[in-house]
Amino acid sequence: MTNIKKITSVVALAIVVYLVGLTLEHYVVKPTPQTHQNKPPATLNATDPLFAATLNDTENRPIALKSYKGRLLVINFWATWCPPCREEMPELSALSKELAAKNIAVIGIAVDDAESIKSFQKETPVAYPLLEAEVEGAPLATGLGNDKGVLPFTVLIDQKGQVIKRFFGKISKEQLLVALASQSQ
Repeated sequence: MTNIKKITSVVALAIVVYLVGLTLEHYVVKPTPQTHQNKPPATLNATDPLFAATLNDTENRPIALKSYKGRLLVINFWATWCPPCREEMPELSALSKELAAKNIAVIGIAVDDAESIKSFQKETPVAYPLLEAEVEGAPLATGLGNDKGVLPFTVLIDQKGQVIKRFFGKISKEQLLVALASQSQ
């Protein structure tokens, strides 16, 4: 093949591709312009991912967190390898027993594996549910306001599903009781 034939073939092919492109342009779905591209949907709530999650308890049973919706919640993010987390557990356990009759639930979400949680619970019995969130825990905590990435991290959520208070670091029963009392007034 001579150079002229090669150039002619390439030009002819380019023209065919161009014409096919023009024809297909009519079939391409074009995105509609968004006037509010940076605004999140109005219905998005910081607790939506939490209530959409299903986490396993220490017996490997799936617990849908939406089952806690409508209750005042104390959500505690913790890990077995975190000394302040372990230190606050007895007070949280006592608080859980005290508040159970008032429709207030304490839930421990462990950023840890199931075996470590089970071993910990054998050493330190806890009166509230401990749920495993080895992979999901950090994003859930961040979504609820843990912008520092610390453990323990505790969040109070009201009956409407709104975050009402955040605590970074070790929390005491007294601190939680004061925060909860301000909600009932």
